[in-house]
Amino acid sequence: ALARGGALGPGRARADDAQAEFPEPLPRSVAPFDISELGPEEGWEELPSGLRSRVLREGAGDAAAGILDPVGSFSPFPFVEVVFAAYDNNGREFASTAEGRRASTAYQVGIHQWLEDEDGAVMSMLVGERRQFAVPFELVLENVGGGKVFGARVPDGAEAVLVDVQLLSLRPY
Repeated sequence: ALARGGALGPGRARADDAQAEFPEPLPRSVAPFDISELGPEEGWEELPSGLRSRVLREGAGDAAAGILDPVGSFSPFPFVEVVFAAYDNNGREFASTAEGRRASTAYQVGIHQWLEDEDGAVMSMLVGERRQFAVPFELVLENVGGGKVFGARVPDGAEAVLVDVQLLSLRPY
């Protein structure tokens, strides 16, 4: 298994370097939000579980590595490398790859899920894509004792979590 925060190593697929500022810097805070008000008019799509997502930047895959399909197209579960920031519904960041000076975090999708509906989330992304996920608190895994997202405890009283994710690379297993 890959250590958290490490690069994927040889054979990985990474977004095209010609893209403008990749990965994009993520904000340290966002506007407070009510998950029930995030609708299609702002680009949000609701999955059957209640998780909502919207694409902020389309991904094109990694043409150089021949990986042009979403994460979920690879079996068994691929390894992914992402940058992320997570915010409570008051807009305060409580976790990110910027903490501890981590450039990114890597993990095997489907084996180490950070959110209950990750299969409908990261699994549908292409390399280079940036998405936001609005997650009702009840979908956050490990919710005993407050819940965690990407290993960070969700603040007490949070009703929902917004996760901003950029898929940097993937490596088929």
